[in-house]
Amino acid sequence: MQRSSQSHLGFNYDAIASGQIPGKTVWSKVGYNSNVLDLSDLWTYGNGYTPPSAAMGMEVVSDSADDDSAGDGARTVKIYYLTDAFVEKTETVTMDGTNVVATSAVDIYRINNFVVASVGVDGCNAGTIHLRHLTNTPIYSEIEPTYNKARCIFYTVPISKVLNITSITFGSTSHVENTTVKFMTRATFDNLSGTVLSSGFIMPYHELTTLDMSFAKDLELFTRFPTGVDLKVSAVSDTYASCSVALRGYLENV
Repeated sequence: MQRSSQSHLGFNYDAIASGQIPGKTVWSKVGYNSNVLDLSDLWTYGNGYTPPSAAMGMEVVSDSADDDSAGDGARTVKIYYLTDAFVEKTETVTMDGTNVVATSAVDIYRINNFVVASVGVDGCNAGTIHLRHLTNTPIYSEIEPTYNKARCIFYTVPISKVLNITSITFGSTSHVENTTVKFMTRATFDNLSGTVLSSGFIMPYHELTTLDMSFAKDLELFTRFPTGVDLKVSAVSDTYASCSVALRGYLENV
């Protein structure tokens, strides 16, 4: 599929990407799950994603000693998170290999991005890096070896923002021929009443079934979600399948 880089129904993508439209910033999110069968959320750790029920401190740890402040792998990681008032914050954590490092922040409520911030000679993280509860479980985000970024589709809209999703890409593959996978974008938002729902109360939005294929589409009407909405993409398959997703759009100040 090809899309004009200039506009979509009169809307200028390039102007947002180059910062020419005040109050609008480019947004994208990717997710991956290599083992989808029953209904699963698309993140690398697998199965269902459950966000924190309250703001908290967390801890970071790798399964490789090379992910260390002076190591060849990841030296620091950066957490992009929201407080329970949906305020955007960040924290950079210095890695200590297989030793746990607690965050300084104790107000982490939602993880919107988790990335490697600096590296050694390898140019990437050597091991699997987890961001998790201070009691070691549950896992809230995961960076797989060499990827430098968590591939987790879960996202929460920050305060004073509206998220506009403008395009979707879904893809699936399996070792079993003619495996069907149903993808569903789901959110804690009732668009009919304009109500943000409680965490875990989810409404379906985009839905598509693939057959060992990928599908990409610009949306004729943008899908809009206000502050506080949790968004994720889930999938269910006939047999075990690898599934990926990319959502694109922009955040708008309100």
